[in-house]
Amino acid sequence: MDFVIPLPKSRRGNTVLLLFQCAFTGYVMGKAMADTTALRVAQAFEECVYRRFGAPSLIRHDRDPRFMREVFQSFTEMLQSRRCPRRSNEDSVDSQMHWHGAEK
Repeated sequence: MDFVIPLPKSRRGNTVLLLFQCAFTGYVMGKAMADTTALRVAQAFEECVYRRFGAPSLIRHDRDPRFMREVFQSFTEMLQSRRCPRRSNEDSVDSQMHWHGAEK
């Protein structure tokens, strides 16, 4: 995960490109952003990586560890707020959870 900054301001006000790269395949995903707050980075991570591939086992970055702690704290809070409760009549396995209505 890395930022390309500063970039000329786009029509939508974006001046930052956040890049995610798979270390195994080299696949690159980019997200244009207007700012680099912890919440915005967490939202971009959720949209570009987590929704498509699930949680990675390792994230490499060159940002301040305190900043990354804030990013993943925001990400965890986002996931907690979207957790769907189970219905009592539903067959379940204790280790599974429902996210957006789908088992993960």
